[in-house]
Amino acid sequence: AKILLSLERVEEARAAAEKGLNEEKQYFGERHLRVAERCADIAQIWSEKLPQDEMVTKYINEALEIEKEWFKDQQHWFLNRTLRVQASCLSNQGEFEEALFIYLHALTLEPPARDREDLIAKLADTWLDLEDHEEAVATLEKAIELSSKIRSPNGYTMGWLLMRLANSLREFEGREKEALQKALEAYNILKKFPSAVETAKDCYWFAKGSILFSVGNFFGAYNEIAACKISRDDVKQRLLEIQVTIEALEDPINIKQRFGRFDSNV
Repeated sequence: AKILLSLERVEEARAAAEKGLNEEKQYFGERHLRVAERCADIAQIWSEKLPQDEMVTKYINEALEIEKEWFKDQQHWFLNRTLRVQASCLSNQGEFEEALFIYLHALTLEPPARDREDLIAKLADTWLDLEDHEEAVATLEKAIELSSKIRSPNGYTMGWLLMRLANSLREFEGREKEALQKALEAYNILKKFPSAVETAKDCYWFAKGSILFSVGNFFGAYNEIAACKISRDDVKQRLLEIQVTIEALEDPINIKQRFGRFDSNV
């Protein structure tokens, strides 16, 4: 179903998902926990591609209903897993405040350490979605502290957490150097992982460019951020901000002479 959905063959994906779910129900029983997990999986997959599709609400609700039958104690830690999926689906729908509430509730269930680590990281992402960088930084620091106790300090998860922290820190005036340091730490970890190395490099270039911008080296800032290979909205926006700043201070002819890479059509 996931592959079909990625190919935008929506109806075929829907049929495949429902077929797989029916097979689970026949094997385990209609109201088995394994069926709840499959329902949550379907909701997550759909929310990533078609967040407003009825499949998302339908299957996350079915998962929650089944789990409520199994766990009369609604504070059981196991429930945090489907709640995480529900919050993620809400985030994909742009309902960040509702997602935040559910993540916070899931944390009160006292889940196992790795579940808690994931919840805290997702909570930080939601604070970022709400553009509350102060809460995001504080939450990411908690996630890093927990991760250092349960995982390798040089593992993939730690690298991604450090990169998220660097991306948040650069939004604070006066903390650009700290952002660069965290970006460098993230890169030194993630360079071992082919799937993450380019994103880690971009994080470093962006953080370095932010420092240069903060001290008035606008041309240097532009060069560093323009080195990002992954085209993202935040990269484009920052390059545009630098361009506007430079054009307000410099004669266009001087810009071209001093900065051959500068592109006025960004």
